[in-house]
Amino acid sequence: MNKSKLSLATDLVHAHLSRISSILFVGVTGSVSYGKPSIDDDIDIMIITEKHTLWFTRLFLRLYIFFYHIPHRIYGHPERPNEFCFNLWLDVSALTVPRIRQNSRIASDLVHLIPLYNRENTYEKLMLANSWAKKYHHLPKVKKINNSLNFENYLLSFSNILFFLPQYFFMLFKMKNEIVTTHSAYFHS
Repeated sequence: MNKSKLSLATDLVHAHLSRISSILFVGVTGSVSYGKPSIDDDIDIMIITEKHTLWFTRLFLRLYIFFYHIPHRIYGHPERPNEFCFNLWLDVSALTVPRIRQNSRIASDLVHLIPLYNRENTYEKLMLANSWAKKYHHLPKVKKINNSLNFENYLLSFSNILFFLPQYFFMLFKMKNEIVTTHSAYFHS
């Protein structure tokens, strides 16, 4: 019996992603979140990490999914059914969608986002940070969050840059429309 794509994503989160301490949020996007995936579609995954941990977490997750033989999208290979495509990465300091991507389609994607794992009210912070989307769609109602002041961790910031640079240079000549910074990576958009 085939499991639904959403069920596969839920299993991935509970068995694997929720164990990675730097991950604060995992959600399903794309055709699965819209409830209309074809049998051949992959499963698009959005991940939000703690501040200054995106690039370490991404590298760790790439090694982890390789080690555990988790089916995932590989650059340059055709999309295969039910493989996971980790195509949107943010850290909590970059929750607002860049102005250049603030449009009706992205607003619709935010509305349809299916949270599977949510620590520290990260989903609520994401919705509040993207209030611009209200001009296109009704966003889910979320409670107001009091953001406490966090001290800047310069060691984490520096290490994030160290993990970012080699990954960025590896991707540099493959990128077309992607937006990649030290705090976010919008792939396949």
